[in-house]
Amino acid sequence: MNQLPSTGKIEFREDSGELKRGYRFLRGCLRVWFRLFYGPVRVVGAEAGLPASGPVVLIVGHPPSFLDTLVFIVGFDRTIRCLLDPRFIPGAWGRLLGNGLGLIPDDGSEASLEKACRVARQLTGGTLLAFAHLEKSVGEGGARFGARAVRLAVEVDNRLADPAHAGRPAIVPVHVFMPQGPLNSLEVVIHLEPPLRLDSASAERPAGLPWQAEDLLKALDSSFRRNVFRLRPANLRVFLADLEEVLRQILESEPVAPTERKPQLDGFALSEFLVEWAEQENRFNPGRLVALASELDSCRNRRRTLSLRELETEACGAWISSRWKRTAVWIETVTGSLVAVFGLLNCFVPFAALRTAGLLRIERPAENPRRWLKRAGIVLTIFAAQVLVCDWLWGRSVAGVYALGVPVAGLYLWRYRWLLVHRARLLAWKVLNPRARSLLEARRRRWLRDLNRARDAFAEVLGVAH
Repeated sequence: MNQLPSTGKIEFREDSGELKRGYRFLRGCLRVWFRLFYGPVRVVGAEAGLPASGPVVLIVGHPPSFLDTLVFIVGFDRTIRCLLDPRFIPGAWGRLLGNGLGLIPDDGSEASLEKACRVARQLTGGTLLAFAHLEKSVGEGGARFGARAVRLAVEVDNRLADPAHAGRPAIVPVHVFMPQGPLNSLEVVIHLEPPLRLDSASAERPAGLPWQAEDLLKALDSSFRRNVFRLRPANLRVFLADLEEVLRQILESEPVAPTERKPQLDGFALSEFLVEWAEQENRFNPGRLVALASELDSCRNRRRTLSLRELETEACGAWISSRWKRTAVWIETVTGSLVAVFGLLNCFVPFAALRTAGLLRIERPAENPRRWLKRAGIVLTIFAAQVLVCDWLWGRSVAGVYALGVPVAGLYLWRYRWLLVHRARLLAWKVLNPRARSLLEARRRRWLRDLNRARDAFAEVLGVAH
């Protein structure tokens, strides 16, 4: 992904005459909710040319959702009035919250469009929001890009272009990066493009005339192709290659009946439909594509790690195949931990003293013998002091046992470290690897379901079989 320019957050001054108390209260609650459960919402992009007042029409190249609408309400200090399909407003609580935030339900009728235009005529410092996404084309059997949003922007521009209004609305393309699992910890970023100008889309038409649908559609398409959050072409090709590889592995690992022949996958390649889906997803919903690519890379790295662990356990020697030797290792690991902890606690004070004296680090290749004499003197002095304290507190017999046990525990500490690295670690991998493999397979199935869900949604919009 491209690195965003550091332009800072865009601040808008609120118009107290325009903002209602209920809207401000709900927006404040949503900001607290987002900070606690989601993440920060940041607005970046081209601030020059964006009017500080007057109507603004934001056209978002992103699949519509109720959560995305809330993101814009949280991120902007202006009043955001969104035109949203009722299918994306969840339940009674969503409708109640939408009424408080001034959402405009869009059922595809002329009445919804007329209501949005009336709202735009009344806005003095607010913003009208619409989602430009792929929509089913009625009667043509295909899909159109942003048909409803483009028509809304054209109608608003036509109605505000007459002399009775001070200025025409600023039509601003918007890119959104919505992190999805497993990237939910990232911030939500909204990038504003410079307001569209008529002469940038059609040099043959005078710039003073209202927008036409063809001109606006062409300008929006060009803007959304420059989505700053999209994967670069080289990265997209890498993702498609990884996708092809993992789909081939899934097909190869699927069991077949004894009477069936295993399919030959020598010439396996991604379908044109899947490549087209990835390209469209990269333009309009790069957050989901990045999440899929990140999860795929994470699963591949996890599989590689588990394979390396299996190789290391298989090559560690014949002892791991002996049941009695494995049992002896487990017994020593459990019982020897007490001795190792005792030795570690008694080594803490000498190590701290050596670190304070600057003698803990060994200088190589040849070190001054005097440094070793100093280390020995410090360690013996501390050891003698500990024995004297034991004699003073618990008597001579305890002090004698302590004097014999501390050197033995200190020496066994090195043995226990070797045991953990060269024996217990490999045994733990041998026991835990099958469970890790099953969890990895469950992750791969969830990833495949997410991929199929996104692909099916794209096919449903296009109205094609796949």
